[in-house]
Amino acid sequence: MINLSAKQTGRIIPILSLLLFFWFAVNTATQKNPTTDEPVHVTRGITLWQTGDYRLQQEHTPFSHWLNGLLTMTEPLPDITSRDGWLESDRLHVARHLIWQSGVSVERLFFLARLPIIGLGMVVGAVLFTWAGALHGRKAQFLVACLFPFAPNLLAHTSLATTDFAATAIYLFVFYALWRYRQRPTQTGYIVLGLLIGFALTTKMTSLIIWPLLLIILYVTTPVKNWSPMLLWLGWFPIAGIVVWGLYLFTFGPVYIPQIDFTLSLPAPAYWHSLFGVSNHIEGGHRAYFLGVISDQGWFSYFTIALLIKTPVVFLLGTTCAIFQTIQNKAWWKTIYLWLPVLALYLAATFSRLNIGYRHILPIIPFLLLWTAIILATFWQNQQKPLVGRVLMISILLYVGFNSYIHPHHLSYFNPLAGGPTAGHRFLGDSNLDWGQDWQRVSHHIADQQLEPTHIAPFGFIDPSYYGLDGRRLVLGTGFANEDFSPANPAPGTYFISTNAYQGMLAQPDLFDWFRRQAVIDPWQTGFSIRKYEISAKAKGDWIAHCTAPVPLLEQAEAEQIVNAAGVRHTYFDCTQSWVIPNQGTAGWYILPLDLEPEWGNTNLAPHLQEVYAHTATVFAPSYRVYYWDGNEAKVDQLIDKSAPQQVDESVQWLGYTAGTDTWYTIWQVTNSSDLPLSVFGHRYPQSDQPVIPDTADGLGYATTNWQPNDIFIQKHPFTSSQPLTNIDHFETGFYNYTNGERLAPPIQIDR
Repeated sequence: MINLSAKQTGRIIPILSLLLFFWFAVNTATQKNPTTDEPVHVTRGITLWQTGDYRLQQEHTPFSHWLNGLLTMTEPLPDITSRDGWLESDRLHVARHLIWQSGVSVERLFFLARLPIIGLGMVVGAVLFTWAGALHGRKAQFLVACLFPFAPNLLAHTSLATTDFAATAIYLFVFYALWRYRQRPTQTGYIVLGLLIGFALTTKMTSLIIWPLLLIILYVTTPVKNWSPMLLWLGWFPIAGIVVWGLYLFTFGPVYIPQIDFTLSLPAPAYWHSLFGVSNHIEGGHRAYFLGVISDQGWFSYFTIALLIKTPVVFLLGTTCAIFQTIQNKAWWKTIYLWLPVLALYLAATFSRLNIGYRHILPIIPFLLLWTAIILATFWQNQQKPLVGRVLMISILLYVGFNSYIHPHHLSYFNPLAGGPTAGHRFLGDSNLDWGQDWQRVSHHIADQQLEPTHIAPFGFIDPSYYGLDGRRLVLGTGFANEDFSPANPAPGTYFISTNAYQGMLAQPDLFDWFRRQAVIDPWQTGFSIRKYEISAKAKGDWIAHCTAPVPLLEQAEAEQIVNAAGVRHTYFDCTQSWVIPNQGTAGWYILPLDLEPEWGNTNLAPHLQEVYAHTATVFAPSYRVYYWDGNEAKVDQLIDKSAPQQVDESVQWLGYTAGTDTWYTIWQVTNSSDLPLSVFGHRYPQSDQPVIPDTADGLGYATTNWQPNDIFIQKHPFTSSQPLTNIDHFETGFYNYTNGERLAPPIQIDR
């Protein structure tokens, strides 16, 4: 038996935790194809190592790109300056040509680009263990070891070659180094902190927030208020400045400052160009999805909701308890290193219009994890509050189990408060859920299951042909639908639709509205980011009925394409006055205005219609809804409350009526076509002992020019008189020639 001392155990547990984290991260990195942003980031890294040219850095700083490109230099890559788009500084074109069209092994290249970020993740874990131990001893360190390897958001972004995790790591390192320096001031610690600040400034522009936070912490943690905090703070500027300039290879050149319309020569000109580019991007906003709405204006509640539904519940509970304990113990200044970086970054993100992902507040997660570990350790030691301690420990076990289950789909993580990853699409999109990371997985799934035919709607920067998915695309590169796709009645087959496309992040936002009404299949198998559907057969129909209020919404060919039914009959009716059931109720489709709900009083019509598609107006098509009538003849009989069949003349037959409070509905069936200009009259008469002054509601919303034998139609008679229905004793209806007033036949008489 091996006996380990407490000191040895304290060393082994963090090492095991780091190894577990490494395994999770590497396994995730090997199973996920390049995300939307990664090809450009990797291309920037390769550009820096090959040429030292910063032309592709638009809006981004280079530290993480130097890391991304580090190991890719071991690969036989083509000359980046020979790629299409280089002379135009077109980063997207250069990246597309390099990644997908130059014959490189995409899987190997991106694993090499991601590996340095995974290494940075290991350093983050080591810092958290060390800091936790210094703040609260081995129990806190042990709890960090339990929490860290399963942190879904950290695993998600550690496994990607982007700027987000690098910014998260450096943000943590800066405040840890500041805390260490304040605990034991040394010249080495001071210089290291200055160097880290420089690396932070070249990792992401949001790191500029570090400067005021450093000054605040220095001021409030200095016992004697004097100039020393300011002097310390100013001393880091030249150290950080040298790092920034060095990572820009000590370049010097002209910088145009748009705010003052002035050009000035400065060190690291590419840094300033990126800073102004980010400023313009934030000011202009970015199109995003949030709670069913797509906008580029941003939402004040975006990051609050994102934080609540994408942060593990145990972190939320632990942080909440830590805040209450801090308030109770009045330990604000003692814990300022933990809560101020979180609060400042959260507020900065909240007031920004750039709402494109939880990743923009990712740097707060290590602090929440550390704070949670400390508060759990406190409860662990506090025997007076055993119930709270047990609840939090159970939360950890659930946390470990749930996050192990979703592996390797950490990018799609949503906590149980949101309903888990299967419900995340209702709240957020983009890099919160679907960053285009699972198409390699779909390709393997199609091959394994031998699925045919299959149809895909990818979203992101991938080349479907690289994964054997070419020729099955529902959406073209322009963002518009493939002309063979029928959005209101898709053809049989297996469909794989990006969540972003499903949510409407396309030129045609409602292209996949039909699928929003269907059940998704096996979401774990497709990484929760891609929605799988099986369609066994398309719906069949013989006709399309167009509402003409005020005009038909679609051309006949367009309508047939949308419902996947060529050569069917088209008929037209005013759906505000009448309702038509063509061909005695065989199957077909209605195309109605988007804002019209076919309730139609107590005719029992609405329950028999299935809404299959809704389209909101774009510059290319108006708003409309598509309803399907499945052809069940029994439904026609259910429309009529009172039945009294009677032939009016050779062209039309009376079927019955139904009466509402102030609206009557008459039901008719066409027996022969008619060329006469007809209308339906509807007269209500009061009781016989009162003057005979009828309430009149005439009209016909289904013109005789559209009549064909066996059509059934319902005419609406909205009476506007103040005469209550209880005083009505008699109703008459029938047809008349509206040009001369001549009645077609004696009226239908109804006595109540």
